[in-house]
Amino acid sequence: MTPTHGEEIAVALRSTVVAPRTAVELAKKLDGIRSLSHIFIPEVGQKGGFQSLEISSACLAVSKRLHIGSGVIRILEHDPDVLAARLLTLQA
Repeated sequence: MTPTHGEEIAVALRSTVVAPRTAVELAKKLDGIRSLSHIFIPEVGQKGGFQSLEISSACLAVSKRLHIGSGVIRILEHDPDVLAARLLTLQA
């Protein structure tokens, strides 16, 4: 599929499928694709998978223009203080 003029593409990298190191490598490579604008690293729950905010932070460190984040955070599944500290890793 080729985007038409002005369209942007987003990809999702599930942490149960893509290892954190691979996600960071992909973010670095995908940063050069003009039609790609966003990378989402969805939360998959507390069990089985890596933490989406920390992976997002690592991906942001190697990207110059992409918007990267978890998408939706299921706030009731987190301790508010711990979640706040994790969110601070994305503030730069």
